[in-house]
Amino acid sequence: MLAFLKGNPRYFCYWAATWLSEFADWIRNMALLYIVMELSGNSPLAVSSILFGEYAPIFLFGFFVGVFADRWDRRKTMLGAVGFRVLVMLLFVGAILIESLWLLYIGAFLATVASLFYRSPSAAFVMQFVPRENLKTAMSLRQITNSVTMLIGPAVGTAVFMSYGGAVALGLTALLLFGSFLLILAIKVPSSAREADNSKGKIKGVMLEMIEGFKYSWSNLAVRPLLFTQAFIGLGSGLINVVEIFIITEFLGLPKEMLTWVVMVQGGAMLIGAMIVQRMSTAPERLLVYGLLVMGVGLAGAVAYPALWVTIVSISVFSFGNSMLTIGIGTTMQTYIAFEFQGRTGTTVVTLFNGFMVVAMLSAGFLQKALTTVPLVLASGISIVLGGLVCWYMFHRAFKAGLEPAQSSHQAQA
Repeated sequence: MLAFLKGNPRYFCYWAATWLSEFADWIRNMALLYIVMELSGNSPLAVSSILFGEYAPIFLFGFFVGVFADRWDRRKTMLGAVGFRVLVMLLFVGAILIESLWLLYIGAFLATVASLFYRSPSAAFVMQFVPRENLKTAMSLRQITNSVTMLIGPAVGTAVFMSYGGAVALGLTALLLFGSFLLILAIKVPSSAREADNSKGKIKGVMLEMIEGFKYSWSNLAVRPLLFTQAFIGLGSGLINVVEIFIITEFLGLPKEMLTWVVMVQGGAMLIGAMIVQRMSTAPERLLVYGLLVMGVGLAGAVAYPALWVTIVSISVFSFGNSMLTIGIGTTMQTYIAFEFQGRTGTTVVTLFNGFMVVAMLSAGFLQKALTTVPLVLASGISIVLGGLVCWYMFHRAFKAGLEPAQSSHQAQA
C-alpha cells in the first residue's frame, strides 16, 4: 500500500481528501444530532425527521444525479459539491442562531444532495489516475478510511461538540471540507466532460440518458448480479440496523451503552479486513460473493449463544466480510463498467440498495415485536447468504457468456 501511495501522488491527494471529508461528515452528523435533540427537547420525531432529510434525496434525485455525474467533468463536479457543502455549513450556523429546526432539516437535505454529487463521479474520477491492476489497492485504502473514521469519528464528533458547541463543530467541518477541496483541486487530470444531447429538449435529454443508464445496467453481465444482490443485502441490512441494539439489550441482557463498544469492534474488524483483503489475489467478483457468505455466518453466530464474547467474535466475522463485500463491489464496478456509465450505474445500485433497506427498516419494528430478536437476526443473515448464492450463480453464468473487463480511453495505464 505504501509503495502504491508513493508511486501515485494523485491518488495520495485524493485519499487525503477523503480522510478530511469523512471526518467532516462525522463531526457534522454528531453535531446535528445533538443540536436537534437540544432544540426539540429530545423529540424522537425531530431525530427521525433529520434522518429522513438525509435519506430522501437518494430516492428523489439519485438517478438524476447519475446522469449529470456521467455528463459533467468529474473533477469539477466533485469540487463544486465540496464547495456547496461548505456553504451549507453556514446555513446550519444560521439555524443554530435563530434556533430553527426547519432550517436544520433543509440543510441536511441539501448536504445529502451535495454528497450525492460528490460520491457519484468519484469512481470514474479515480479511474483516470489509477491503473486497473491497482484498483483493488485503491479500494482497500478507501475502506481503511471508512473503517477508521467509523471507529473514532463518533467519539471525535461528540468531543468537539461537548467541548466547544455546535457552531465551532460546524465551523471545523467547513474547514475540513475546504482542505478536501484544495487537495482535489491539486489533482490534474484531462477533462472528462462530454457534450449533452439536448436535441429533444433538456429535460427529455436527461430522461433519455437516465433510461440509457438503466438499459446499460441491466444488459451489463457484471452489473445485473449486483442489482439482484442489492435487494437481498438491502433487506438484510435494514433488519440488522434496527435490531442490532436489541441483540445487546434483549438477547444479551446488557445496557444499551454497550452498543458503542460493538460499533468500535465493527470498525476495528473492518480496518483489519481492508488490510488483509488488499493482499489477497482473489478476483473482485469472487471477493464480494465470499464477503456475503462470511457476513451471513457472522450474523447467525451473533445470536448463537447469549454471551458477549460470542457476539463480539461473530460481529468481527461479519465486519470482516463487510470489508470483503465493499472492496469487491467497488473494484468489480470499476473493472467491468464503462467509464461513461460509472455515475448512472453507481447511483442505480446505491438507490436500489437503499430502497430495500428502508423497506426492511420500516418493517423491522413491527416484526421485532411479533417475532423477537433472534428470528430477525437469522432472517437478516439468511437474506445476505441468499444474496451471495444468487451473485455466485449469476457471475458463473456471466463468465460462461464471455464477461470481459470494460475498455475505456479514460482508464489510467500502468
